[in-house]
Amino acid sequence: MSTDKKFEFLITPEPRDPLVSVSQGNFVDITFTVQNVSGRRVRVEALINALQGPAGADGIPLPAFAWQQRLQILEEPEWVFGEDDVRTFSVRVTVPEYLARGTYRFELVLIGVEDPDHEYAASDPVSFTVVGKAQDVRPFVLGGLVVLAAVIILAVLVLILARPTPRLAVTLQAPASAVVGESTPYTITVQNARPISATNVIVEYRPPEGMVAATAYIDNARLRYCDESLTLIRCDLGTLAPNQTATIRVDGVAGPVATTGAGATITNTNTVSTTVALQPEVIPAEVAQETTAVTVDAANHPYSLVLDPEASTALVEEPLTVRLLAWRNAITLTQPLSYTFAYTLPVGLRYQEPLPPTCSQLEGDYFKLECQSLVRGPGSDLLAPLEIQFTVVPLELASAQKHQTSLWVSSAPAVEAAAVISPTLALDAMAYAGGAASQISIVDNSLYFDGQDDYVELGYAQAPKSFTMEMWVQPYSTADAQAMIGAHRQLEDSVQNMFLVGYYNGSLDVNVGGTNYTLDIDKTTRRFHLAVVVEGQGDTSRVTVYVNGAEQPWLEPDEEGACPGCKIFPTVLDDGATLPWVLGQDWDSFGSSRRTSDFFSGALSEVRLWKTARSREQIRQGMDLRPRSDDRDLLAYWRLDPVTPQSLVIADRVSPANNGSRIEAQWGEPAPRYGTSLVFDGWDDVLVADQLSLQKMQAGPDGKVEVTLAAWIYVEAVPSTEQWVLGSAAP
Repeated sequence: MSTDKKFEFLITPEPRDPLVSVSQGNFVDITFTVQNVSGRRVRVEALINALQGPAGADGIPLPAFAWQQRLQILEEPEWVFGEDDVRTFSVRVTVPEYLARGTYRFELVLIGVEDPDHEYAASDPVSFTVVGKAQDVRPFVLGGLVVLAAVIILAVLVLILARPTPRLAVTLQAPASAVVGESTPYTITVQNARPISATNVIVEYRPPEGMVAATAYIDNARLRYCDESLTLIRCDLGTLAPNQTATIRVDGVAGPVATTGAGATITNTNTVSTTVALQPEVIPAEVAQETTAVTVDAANHPYSLVLDPEASTALVEEPLTVRLLAWRNAITLTQPLSYTFAYTLPVGLRYQEPLPPTCSQLEGDYFKLECQSLVRGPGSDLLAPLEIQFTVVPLELASAQKHQTSLWVSSAPAVEAAAVISPTLALDAMAYAGGAASQISIVDNSLYFDGQDDYVELGYAQAPKSFTMEMWVQPYSTADAQAMIGAHRQLEDSVQNMFLVGYYNGSLDVNVGGTNYTLDIDKTTRRFHLAVVVEGQGDTSRVTVYVNGAEQPWLEPDEEGACPGCKIFPTVLDDGATLPWVLGQDWDSFGSSRRTSDFFSGALSEVRLWKTARSREQIRQGMDLRPRSDDRDLLAYWRLDPVTPQSLVIADRVSPANNGSRIEAQWGEPAPRYGTSLVFDGWDDVLVADQLSLQKMQAGPDGKVEVTLAAWIYVEAVPSTEQWVLGSAAP
């Protein structure tokens, strides 16, 4: 696969052609508008590149190092740009009295943090003119050199005397050879080689050209450490103790190659990068095997089949994409072929509807799925893999569950691509072409609240005027008076809600500064992503609520056009101090103090506070991904996964000052979800209602008995055979 990515920004000074003059002893700010036109989310760092200074009496231009330090970017230099994001950077030019007059030229530069060697964008050169008493350039240069030498000596002394920073030794063990279509292990080893802990250790692996699938594994992982996409695997290893070593295994699959001509290779260099707190530079990996030779045995293996789950460690109730890929290694083809994928769903998972139109479940067997591919004719590109994608959802904790799939090939004409295959398709009429399997572990990073007395007190205690709150919510009840997250302020004789979200007034309800409005949506017990965007404007707040990335309507919308997609609250937050934010309950006034109330029943995870009002696109793009904890826009980030299972600490990935503590809330197995419901074991448990029979019910005028039966039903495991829920035997 190609890892080429577009990196393009429009960087424009305001005004477009500024004519800037600044006198000695003063300063001036120059503003740049920066728009991301890369078509993707990009993390960048802004830098100033000094180009040319005025010439001295000897005709030699003032060197850049002598005046570049007078240019300063006022904002944080590192930003994450969402697709089509627009931001501004201000460059302050400070001119001391001794700076030589004349014209200076510089440019604002953006480099991609993920790939600084290849991702680069710059503004047009910008000039400013220093006016005032002329100064001799040569003494200034000499003074600058003396100052620079002093700074270098001071920096060296600081490095010698300062506390040592963690040093990581990162290696990539790559195979010498790989077979097309077969899983081959790559091993990434990270060792903390210093006598102090290394925190916030993040390893990124970019599958190289020629690798069509890659899955990361961490042995004995109790939590999910790696987020994966087709172009990036990002593993957050957290903290490594002194001399501790962490190992990541990446199972990579080489894609199709021609069976003739020079041998294909996979390049392993520049695929692994590591960062650690207190050591901002990216740490490359040592790679002994720079290339891996790719071979293909078309005679014995004419077809290749790959089963590629989105991750090796899945979360309960979080959708997981499964990819099935197949191609023919033998290029010669004289008649059309059709492929059929046969897939077996592991126990403890379910399919998410809708399935692809070319896939269907076998009649009487929920777990079996068959997918018909396109017809491959003699003139088609046989080296282009055919791909089927569908989504599964884990239902319960499990370890080492196995996905299995097989490939069947037929020379008979296949159905059209958009048609649904017959559930009675006979695989025995086709030729078996290969099989593949992959293991998956199902874990749960969520924190469970029992609805009785469980809650979390976080360390963050402020009411930002504008912010975005995001979290994953799994309610176990649709009862009213359930607080999910809140911020409060203790007044002299009462407690004021500064921000509160939960189930109230028959729906999802939002409170900002003591004023609440309700959304026009149904409450649910399904897991969903919740984002609340609060944007303070003047003495009002504009509030937009997103569920699974979609804007939600309000029960009492504003006048048309007043606030499209949002609700105007007549209150605004003041950036002032609050009580520590809480999860799972609401503080009520109790005399001159407060008491807990409105406990939440369910599970929460991935709680994030952003310092900006995030856009719909940013929310959609980031809801299924873990943000970098050093993202400049993050105020706080509580994953709600355990430091240890026994720990009471709720860790904030942005700042330890925001760490919270859990009160009774638990990790591990979910709390009972359906109260006093009857539980049936699936073997011989029945309930007989003697007085409930159609024969004893009153018939209507037409002689018919009309009955409505309603019940809440929870299926613990998806059945593979018929299971009757309710019925009446014939007399």
